[in-house]
Amino acid sequence: MTDVTDGPPDAAPDRIPPWSLPTANRRVILTRRLAGIPRASDFHLDTVPVPTPGAGSFLVRNIYLSVDPAQRG
Repeated sequence: MTDVTDGPPDAAPDRIPPWSLPTANRRVILTRRLAGIPRASDFHLDTVPVPTPGAGSFLVRNIYLSVDPAQRG
């Protein structure tokens, strides 16, 4: 069995083991447009199953996401 980390450090693995794939998608949903300082009531936390991609599509797994105050408006 080939380890998925074989190859140069910057090379993408040719396969991803199923045990490393998440089965749930954790989402932070904006419930209303922000006015002033954000409050917890402006957001909703949700968990849904990860969808199965159809023909001609693929899934992207985001590891980091940056949201900056300059993006408001």
